[in-house]
Amino acid sequence: MVNGVTYPKLTEERLSAIRKAWTSTSQPLSERTKAGREVAYWILDVIAHNESDEKGSCPTLDLVQIKEREVGVMIPLRISPTDTNFFRAATFHEIWIVNACGKRREWRVLDDSANPQNPLRVFRASAA
Repeated sequence: MVNGVTYPKLTEERLSAIRKAWTSTSQPLSERTKAGREVAYWILDVIAHNESDEKGSCPTLDLVQIKEREVGVMIPLRISPTDTNFFRAATFHEIWIVNACGKRREWRVLDDSANPQNPLRVFRASAA
């Protein structure tokens, strides 16, 4: 489950393919997240799965930077053209900057203060 949406489990083949897409500098950089080292790899998996399709049309992903953002502000996530959810980070809020398919993408990574049982949220920053 990611951001309240249940996704099918990734096959070992798909997981292997998306992990190979990251540049050699991406994994060490991801370990700087406030979410923790073990969670960092999962965040990379979520981003890669969303940035590349099954056909491998985006074979290279590069994590360029992780920027800390303000904690305690309301963060919007548009879930449909007429509906928006809001989150408030409890202890960390980051922007992960990724080069994907020749485009710069920004992903929000935060711990949702309203959902302590499943707090991690990962979504495109431009989705707001």
